[in-house]
Amino acid sequence: MVKKRKNIYKELSDISAREPALRILIIRNGLLGDVVFIASMIAKAVESFPNAKIDLVLSDSAKEVLKNFPGVNNIYTLGKNRSILEDAKFFFSLRKLHYHLVFVQEVNTHYTIMSKIVGGRFSVGFQNQLGFLLDLAVKRDGHAVKAELSTILALTNEEYSYLPPKLYVSNSELKEAEKILTNVGLDKKDFLVCFHPGCSEKNSVREWTADGYSTLANKLIERFNAKIVVTGVEQDSGIIKSITDLNPNIISLAGKTNIRTLFGLLSFMKLVVGPDTGTLHIANSLGIPVVMLMGYADPNDTGPYDLNSAVISAENELECIPCKFKDPKPDLWNYCSVNRPAVCMQKIEGDRVFAVANNILTLEK
Repeated sequence: MVKKRKNIYKELSDISAREPALRILIIRNGLLGDVVFIASMIAKAVESFPNAKIDLVLSDSAKEVLKNFPGVNNIYTLGKNRSILEDAKFFFSLRKLHYHLVFVQEVNTHYTIMSKIVGGRFSVGFQNQLGFLLDLAVKRDGHAVKAELSTILALTNEEYSYLPPKLYVSNSELKEAEKILTNVGLDKKDFLVCFHPGCSEKNSVREWTADGYSTLANKLIERFNAKIVVTGVEQDSGIIKSITDLNPNIISLAGKTNIRTLFGLLSFMKLVVGPDTGTLHIANSLGIPVVMLMGYADPNDTGPYDLNSAVISAENELECIPCKFKDPKPDLWNYCSVNRPAVCMQKIEGDRVFAVANNILTLEK
């Protein structure tokens, strides 16, 4: 830790005891998965300060993830391509709310500065070149969920214990998802398995092979009489079409959900299969097992945090995995940076994925 002001937690507890509510702001500008990862941290903050009113600053694309999250008061959003001046004006506008505590769940020095513009009484965040501006600066280390938790645990002087992210789905969202299934001839009681092949970006290095998904679908249908659905957004249309063209038994629900109805849909699944992407982290946080197909990234950083889920990679066959963190880049980098699927994803075979999925589903039954 770079700097720790003594007795911050005691001072905050004293404030909490004499004032109607402790005002807390949590800043996390990230994609869907990044925001899922702070769910445990927020839950711990709610537990530590039961009378707190907690506000969030999130990216516009991820704001729906924590909708109706217990203990969250307001969610403010940051649009894309903002200038530093626009950011400064926004964070300055929050000064009038008189926060007692600001969490900066970003290593980026930009948000360390913004936290000071907010003017909170105390600030807690991750170590960086401007960590001296914070009252408590913590080294960001380990799996993303554990790392996000480290700020609140350092503040409360608690040891880490396993606390997986937990998200919530409403009855109305479940009903909307049930309608989506009904419209394509499915029932929530069917043995449903979801493939989420895309990563909300075209030609992603994380994409698996269409042939792999097709092989996996056939085996799941044969073994469990599974009904296979595929989800995604417009940017995923290429890989989704490749999969459904190969296997007409796979029903595409791409584009038929928003984030919250996707929550409902995932809640009916026995298993979700796909790359390291926000949808799989959402499923995992709803208690649905996942099989995550990982290549260039490190499972110890962003892999599933649920003990009933699994990661499959080609790390035993390729020395370059995870290439995302290697410097200098491995020899295959020039090929994989422009060709899809990347070599590491090509190496993952459908039969191997089925063996892992079969084990999870057999245990679940």
